[in-house]
Amino acid sequence: MENGKTLGTTSVVLMIVLSVITCGIYYYIWFFLRKKDLNQLQTPTKLTDQMPTVMLALVVLAFLLNIIASGADPEARGILLSLGAISNLAVWILLLVLSFKVRRILDEYYNAREDGRPHLRSIDLFLYHPLSAIQDEPIPCARAFGC
Repeated sequence: MENGKTLGTTSVVLMIVLSVITCGIYYYIWFFLRKKDLNQLQTPTKLTDQMPTVMLALVVLAFLLNIIASGADPEARGILLSLGAISNLAVWILLLVLSFKVRRILDEYYNAREDGRPHLRSIDLFLYHPLSAIQDEPIPCARAFGC
């Protein structure tokens, strides 16, 4: 972000704990909490409130359908549970779309940097951080195969 600000980090453990405490709703609320920071990045792609709002509404709808289904007759129960499952599927599809949109925003921001610092996405840091300490040394298996 501008003026030396950065996007804050959230501990994975904290995110899991908050998701358990809020019955899984925190993950969707995370997008609301990060929207302002992500939209302050100088990128053409911006987040809106519509998709997280629809996801949260569908989660609540699926929860309510499951509660109603528990007291319904067998025929209605099947219909209500099916609607709840469709609602959950829609939530996961929207969550996937929204996650890719956030990734696009971060890619646009980091790829547009001109300050000379390397850009590393969080997945790069996660996957390659242990290797960064030995990047100047030859890989032992490469020497064994004569590479």
